[in-house]
Amino acid sequence: MVGARTWCCAAIVAMLAAFAVLAGPASASPKPPVVPGATYMADMTAASRALTRIGNVLNRADTLEALVAAVPRARKALTRFDRRMYAVSRYRVADPAMNRQRARLAAAAPPVTDVLTRYLDAVLLRNQQRMKTLSAAVTRRTAAFSAAGQAR
Repeated sequence: MVGARTWCCAAIVAMLAAFAVLAGPASASPKPPVVPGATYMADMTAASRALTRIGNVLNRADTLEALVAAVPRARKALTRFDRRMYAVSRYRVADPAMNRQRARLAAAAPPVTDVLTRYLDAVLLRNQQRMKTLSAAVTRRTAAFSAAGQAR
């Protein structure tokens, strides 16, 4: 039985070694693909619309209960925003100025998603003090996101 176990382990080691040889040397991660400016603009339009939708949904709520009821719609829009911005972070644009803008926006998006998620969590908990504190952070993060999109 020991001989069979030893042979099995040796066979596994041999297969792993063969796989390593076939896989080739480890290389640096490849550069992100370059996409047309139209792809970037479509992604940013969708992300912007989703962010606007969040604001509209939340601003329409005139009571705490209405705000709590609006959270699922706001989360759906936040998910759209986050997915589009993640996509934007995974490619490059050939135009250097546009690509710099893309990089700034891609870097500014995760803090927006984070603070909006925490704000929506506070709404669900009906924690008005936390909501008040986070609303200032939401304003700062979304302003920073907007500023990242300005031409430089």
